[in-house]
Amino acid sequence: MRGNDTDDDWRRLGELDPYWAVDTHDRFRRENLDDARRAEFFDRGRHHLDAVLDLARKHLDPSFRPTRALDFGCGVGRVIVPLARLADHVTGVDVSEPMLREAAANCEREGLSNVDLVRGDDTLAAVRGSFDLVHSFIVFQHIPPARGEALLARLLEVLAPGGVGALHFTYAKDTSPARHRGRRIIGALGLGGPLRALREAFVRREGARLMQMNEHDLGTIVASLQRAGARSLHVELSDHAHFFGAMILFRREPARAPYLF
Repeated sequence: MRGNDTDDDWRRLGELDPYWAVDTHDRFRRENLDDARRAEFFDRGRHHLDAVLDLARKHLDPSFRPTRALDFGCGVGRVIVPLARLADHVTGVDVSEPMLREAAANCEREGLSNVDLVRGDDTLAAVRGSFDLVHSFIVFQHIPPARGEALLARLLEVLAPGGVGALHFTYAKDTSPARHRGRRIIGALGLGGPLRALREAFVRREGARLMQMNEHDLGTIVASLQRAGARSLHVELSDHAHFFGAMILFRREPARAPYLF
């Protein structure tokens, strides 16, 4: 984990390669992005949103339909665009002004007028009102844990009673024997130095530092959710580039529901 200013990183990434920074496949790099790949990019956002809403209806609230939704770390609007077609109002939050400008252009391109885009800070000062869906995916992993915990507390404050949260956190790096074997093979073949050089060349070519990855303590996160009124959770596990994560779905109970156990 590095101690640099991640806000500066994401502003720079938003200037250099905003779609790739959200979905790190080469076909979404600036030089490869055309209308077909842009459509694929947003299709992936729609499929993600469909999966989240299906899980929320299956495990939390069968009749759930978001009316006021917040997407934390919205980037260029990959989830906001399909979400705005379902909800009455959507707020997108991001620390990167270039990302927000691109998200605004995408909303305009799609004829969406029910979206507010606001720049994020540690208190989410620009966020107004409450929401019945608070969503964030592959965002907290780029935020140091102490700062992430404060932002989580603020997101839970704006989640309305009865509302659904869908939040993703990276919690561990894969240190399995198979992973270590791969590293030993690279070392035995003498490829460690060349691969590091390629990595450094990549960073220089991009003109930005690589994305910071952080591990969050799931016990601390679950305690925050419980204090905010969650009584049950549904968890889907993820693995992004050998970082284990958890997509946590929960409902903030409208009243202090009794514990079952």
